[in-house]
Amino acid sequence: MELAITTQTNISEIKESLSTKFPNYKVKYAFLNKKALNVINGSSMVIIFHKKNELKVMSNLNIMKSWMFIVFVLLLFLTFIGGFIFYGIIWHKKKKEFRALEKEVADFLRETYGEGN
Repeated sequence: MELAITTQTNISEIKESLSTKFPNYKVKYAFLNKKALNVINGSSMVIIFHKKNELKVMSNLNIMKSWMFIVFVLLLFLTFIGGFIFYGIIWHKKKKEFRALEKEVADFLRETYGEGN
């Protein structure tokens, strides 16, 4: 969601006003980005980007909780490993088929466009 702002402000003023208004939420600068704020409440988070005359507000899942991050990384790793195993099995099973197709197409191209024509 984009919000147009009419008064000149900076990100530190926005951080202070959010901290005052919402004391039960954690308001902090984004990791490695001092132009963005994270407003965190448990596993929910809102990211605020400050531009010249507008604020961009986006909601997201807070995966920076340690258990959620570990589960996310494990699932991502298992997905990649599973994907590579599946691809390898299918490649091995279909290897003769696609090699035959490759040879058939290459022979046709050699006959049609190859040397001597």
